[in-house]
Amino acid sequence: MGSGSSVVASSNGLALHGVMPSCTTSPSNLKEKSLKSLNSYVQDIVKACLPKPKLIKIDGTSKSEEYMDSTYIKEWLPKSDADEIYNHLKIVGEKIRPADIAAAAAKRSKYPLWTKYYGLQRNLDKARALDRWGSYHESWVRVEEPPDVLKKYASRLRKQFNLNDDCINSMVVNYYFDGENTYIPAHRDTTACLEDGSQVMCLSLGASRDFVLCSNDDLGGFEKSSLSVAREWRVGHGDLFALGPATNERLLHAVTREPGGTGMRVSVIFRSITKSYIDTDAPAKEALYSNGSTRVFNAECITALHSGDIGTREHLADLISERERAKTLAKESKSADQFELELQAKNLVARVEQIEGRRESECKGDESGVLRAYYNGHGCAVPRD
Repeated sequence: MGSGSSVVASSNGLALHGVMPSCTTSPSNLKEKSLKSLNSYVQDIVKACLPKPKLIKIDGTSKSEEYMDSTYIKEWLPKSDADEIYNHLKIVGEKIRPADIAAAAAKRSKYPLWTKYYGLQRNLDKARALDRWGSYHESWVRVEEPPDVLKKYASRLRKQFNLNDDCINSMVVNYYFDGENTYIPAHRDTTACLEDGSQVMCLSLGASRDFVLCSNDDLGGFEKSSLSVAREWRVGHGDLFALGPATNERLLHAVTREPGGTGMRVSVIFRSITKSYIDTDAPAKEALYSNGSTRVFNAECITALHSGDIGTREHLADLISERERAKTLAKESKSADQFELELQAKNLVARVEQIEGRRESECKGDESGVLRAYYNGHGCAVPRD
């Protein structure tokens, strides 16, 4: 970027201030360019405004690089170690693999992935680390004790990145059964539950896929050709990407769709959770749903300020009941609006019928046809004799 230039993130993506970076396409020609050329121009802008990757040496080789506050390490795990963790997780993945991946992926409301959630217990009360996602609170009870193989590599991450024992306590395993139907659209990771300033570590295993950083305007996009790509990597077996908070705030990231892509990719997302936990040994309590049904839960969610804070507890059943009450109120509000519209329509119909009745009465005594001609000339429907 030229001297005196700056770039800021906005709701509309990247906004430039100061000197325009040099690009292959001139802004004056934009209207004459095709959509493909326009996308290329946007990508040039994004790339010019962001810092260049800085190569770093791992074990004497320049296989890795730093980008903003993120780090990509190619072959972080040697093949034998990558095989160990992949072969273990693959067994779990095959158990949840759908018979028809395309049909099953199409039914997924947000991300066409299959996921397993794991959380380590904290010493204070044995509650598990919980990275809360979405409003479907029922899924939070799916957090399990991590298998030993995940604990092993979480420990290795703590050692290499000089992290304390409370870090890397949440693991999410994503299964990409193929490239055609399983991918993750451009998104930004939530950070409310994370240790302040911590990185999100993504270990790639199995088949290679494209991991891209792109602009805010690409939210929800999953075709690489349509994204304003700032940087991309072909992540392979044993590669590690550590996503920094500034990168996550400024750019979106995605594992793009790959038509014809075969082979299963498994990604393990390691996070440091210090503000959210779940206790699945809580007293039983009923949640009341908006349709009148009930379900019993034995879990309490804990919100903490930091890893040493015991935090405040909310029963999962109460959170679900509160969500359902909100849905009922929204539905009732919508019903009230609908009732008002229907009442207005009914009154309008009655008024029209009243007017038409008066016209019919007037026209019956109109031997000369003057009134009928008047009404017809003004587009009014008058019953004929």
